[in-house]
Amino acid sequence: MGAAGEQCFLLVSQFSVTGALYTCRPDLVGFVNGLPLVVIESKKPGVPARAAFDENLTHYKAEIPQLFWFNALLIASNGTDSRVGSLTADWERFFEWKRIEREDEPRKVALETVIRGTCDQTRLLDLVENFTLFSEHTSNVNSKDSRGLVALDYAIGQTNLNLLDALWPDFRYSTAKVTIFRFFWIVSG
Repeated sequence: MGAAGEQCFLLVSQFSVTGALYTCRPDLVGFVNGLPLVVIESKKPGVPARAAFDENLTHYKAEIPQLFWFNALLIASNGTDSRVGSLTADWERFFEWKRIEREDEPRKVALETVIRGTCDQTRLLDLVENFTLFSEHTSNVNSKDSRGLVALDYAIGQTNLNLLDALWPDFRYSTAKVTIFRFFWIVSG
């Protein structure tokens, strides 16, 4: 994707998307170079963050699937309880993002931590390019065969190409192989 300074980032509040039956307005949609990579749905404090997933994100995926063709991250929050998931994850696979930059920093579950930890321009590009795996089985957003997987915050913080080079100095790889290898290495430990 290139450096963050070479990309165009835009965050839109109440972005209207017209589907076959309804016009939906996600709370926030984050675009990179015109592609809607991040969709954020918020609830007021006291309403469970899961309601953002159950009532809104699930509805949007069914009614306006075109918004999710390029999606990398979904975020559901009520301000204090905030979770990140992939397009095809059910609620049990949405996870708390507890760190912004380093593994040794204090853990904090909050919307600010999620936004700064995932949507910082450089970190978002790194997350999309190096820590997200998409299956090519189908293009149907709602299909059980369509999978998008995102690495956890603790897995991303300490992983980089220098580590791979140190472990396997003679290993030559393409970007696609690195993305897949790095993801499975992270998940499997």
